[in-house]
Amino acid sequence: MLIPEGMTEVHFFGFTYTSHYFESIQTLVWTVIGKLVPFISFTLLFIKIKQVWTFVLFVPLGMYITQMIKLLNYDSLAADTIEFYFILPFILLYCFFLYKYKSYLNRKRVIEKYKEDLVKTGLESLTNKIDKEDEA
Repeated sequence: MLIPEGMTEVHFFGFTYTSHYFESIQTLVWTVIGKLVPFISFTLLFIKIKQVWTFVLFVPLGMYITQMIKLLNYDSLAADTIEFYFILPFILLYCFFLYKYKSYLNRKRVIEKYKEDLVKTGLESLTNKIDKEDEA
């Protein structure tokens, strides 16, 4: 085991973290990893797949963001009853940047495919013009 049982306090980089809500740090880490793994999986799935249905993944992504922030609030003993409305801007901001990153990657893929097609047809000289436009 990486974390000993019954440990309620962790010291790292001059910072001490004490688990109040959970009975041990081991339970806290297990719970956070249980939320973090699907969150990362859904994020990678959204980035890699090109179909329109991937926008449905914003719902579970928002849910996991909410749950991870709730975990930290429970442990700090500062739980709100309407925390979803406080977390909503973070969810929307994350989804916005995720969408922008995905559109950036898709644009790069289209440009690379177009360059390959130009090389196959013998119009390599046009790739320099595309590179200059892409830099601007």
